[in-house]
Amino acid sequence: MVVDLDISQFVIWGAKLWSEQGPFELESWRNMMESRRIPPSLPFTTLWMAFRPGSVIYTRIDGTDKALRLETMERYECPEPFCNRSRWTITAEYIKFNGEKYSLQETSFDIKPY
Repeated sequence: MVVDLDISQFVIWGAKLWSEQGPFELESWRNMMESRRIPPSLPFTTLWMAFRPGSVIYTRIDGTDKALRLETMERYECPEPFCNRSRWTITAEYIKFNGEKYSLQETSFDIKPY
């Protein structure tokens, strides 16, 4: 499943996913992200709810902290629980400086089950 920067496609994708997943997803969001008693967290399967197209993501690339803009988010599922092939792949872009000029650089990274 891919989340693209086109907001209309994201809304359609979200509505389709909502119809398949049902109210459990929303309840999970409320319990895990909006609680004042525990730090925000989400189950691995509902991680898509924390990211919106164009969201700024903070990560470390080659030992340097970077702020990235989300381009796509794709889930690779494995039927076995905690299978090492199961993951979310995030594709994002960031501003790179080569000493003379700035450019947009695309990168991707995986989030493995937790």
